[in-house]
Amino acid sequence: MGGDFNVVRRPEEKLGACIHRKVMGEFDAFIEDSALVDLPLNGGSFTWSSRREDPSFCRLDRFLVSPEILQNWPDVIQKLFLNKISDHSPIAIRRISWNNGPKPFRWFESWADETGYDQVVEEAVTQSKGKGIGAVLKTCKSHSKIWLQSRSKRNPDSSSILEKMITDLEDLVQNEKATSVQKKN
Repeated sequence: MGGDFNVVRRPEEKLGACIHRKVMGEFDAFIEDSALVDLPLNGGSFTWSSRREDPSFCRLDRFLVSPEILQNWPDVIQKLFLNKISDHSPIAIRRISWNNGPKPFRWFESWADETGYDQVVEEAVTQSKGKGIGAVLKTCKSHSKIWLQSRSKRNPDSSSILEKMITDLEDLVQNEKATSVQKKN
């Protein structure tokens, strides 16, 4: 079972806000009565932030699993991921030693429109000519990775720019909401 429970289990799971000990105790009792296990959280301590000038932080999101899950997969954890867009940070349940083999290579059609990418493919095809389609694809994959890395070095802040634009838009929407509430009052 997983999600936003909107309550903390321990005082150290909340920072900068008041603690409701009764609700906290009830939630802890629910977990124990249900014989569930709250998995360790790796990657941080808090899954939610108020994002205000004087912020508060809480661990509201979690996965609760049965002991049977831990018998089959004793290395299961909760992984916290960085999130600059929402007030909740995403979490995932995963095995520490999880290995599904090599990551698949993804090709995006938009790359074909990029200047110079056609030359990358031509070079890869020429280099692996006569070795079969598997060799051609493998060479295209390695050449494409090199091309992507060089492209990222030329535009290192592209994701940062998009994240800033999203944050600015969220702030604009919040300010407009605050202004309309003030006008109503």
